[in-house]
Amino acid sequence: MKWLPFQHLPSDQSPKNVSPSSMAGLLAKRMPEIRRLAQQHVELKREMQGNFLAPITAPGAILDFACENGRWAMEVAAQFPAARVVGIDATLPAPILSLGNGIDQKPPNADFLQANLLERLPFPDATFDFVHMRFVYTVIPTQAWEPLMVELIRVTRPGGWIESLEPLPFAVHQKEGLTTIIGWLGEWLRSRGAEPLAALKMPTMMKAAGLEQFTSYQIGQNAGNMQDEKEMILRRNNGLLLIDLLRDPLVAAGIVVAEEYERVAAIARAEIQYNPALNCFNTYVNVGRRPMTP
Repeated sequence: MKWLPFQHLPSDQSPKNVSPSSMAGLLAKRMPEIRRLAQQHVELKREMQGNFLAPITAPGAILDFACENGRWAMEVAAQFPAARVVGIDATLPAPILSLGNGIDQKPPNADFLQANLLERLPFPDATFDFVHMRFVYTVIPTQAWEPLMVELIRVTRPGGWIESLEPLPFAVHQKEGLTTIIGWLGEWLRSRGAEPLAALKMPTMMKAAGLEQFTSYQIGQNAGNMQDEKEMILRRNNGLLLIDLLRDPLVAAGIVVAEEYERVAAIARAEIQYNPALNCFNTYVNVGRRPMTP
């Protein structure tokens, strides 16, 4: 794929050869996941008191690797209007539905590119001051992590920062329903060649790739002390959506039969309704800097 630097996409960008009715159907199927990602974004932003933890002040160019719904990229573009912000993913964000908090249209300095995330990134060396990635442990094969880190460093400018945010897919509190579903999730990820423990292995991988001034943070560990009603509702809804969204892929993969999933899902839903904090995963943010010299 030939890359045109920071080429702006029209706000109504959609896949080619897809009729409006088919596109509407695709969006309808994606709506639960779009809602879940939006809720998850708000939750993480509250935990981090912002969209990132890297010491970024006046970046000129930012890459959001695996940008999903594009909310993070749009909010950061609004935060740094002088920076070029590029989101890249296997599919483009759904228009309008992915706008960030307080944003009524796509910021002019935000761009989105569609590309294979496991191939060489379509950017020249040392393009970005800040490279961000979040929740990619479900799509990156175990053996692809090392070359991915090398590639992310390649497109980062000397002295630039890389930030990774990944959850540990285990329930904070042990309960029958949710713990069982999360165990099935880990089994499914391994069957697809993914690494459920990427969050714990990230520090070693980032340091081995050559990053320095490395810092690791853990968020989500205070979930049991939630007092804010809005936060509790947000976590509850996010957990219920996740339970519903995991059903079809787990059943299709033969990890569990539909009847057993529904039985356990009913228990998990009741657990979350009683205590939304059960939905909290420990989440790890790892930040490292590309050395100024090789």
